[in-house]
Amino acid sequence: LLETGFLPDIRCATVLDASNCAEGDMALALNRYLCCSVLPLLTSYAHFFGAENAQTTLMETVLNIVYRLCRCKSLTKGQLDVVCEFLVAFTK
Repeated sequence: LLETGFLPDIRCATVLDASNCAEGDMALALNRYLCCSVLPLLTSYAHFFGAENAQTTLMETVLNIVYRLCRCKSLTKGQLDVVCEFLVAFTK
C-alpha cells in the first residue's frame, strides 16, 4: 500500500513544487491531502516501519521522498510541521 498508494502521491507533490507550471492549485491541494491525511496516518503507524521484515530499499525511498517534500516551497508552516513530525517518528 505504501509503495503503490502513497509514494507516487508524495513524489508527485515534490515534482509539482519543483516545476514552475500553472498547476499551483494542484500542488497546494496535494500538499493539503498529504499533510492532513496521509502523513498523520503514516506517523501513527511509524513503529511498523522499524520491523525487521521491512524492506530496506522501500524505507530508504520513503525517507528520501519525504525529505524532499519538506524542502518544498509551497508548504505552509503547519504542513511543514506535519512532515517534520513524520520524519522524526520514521527515524526513531
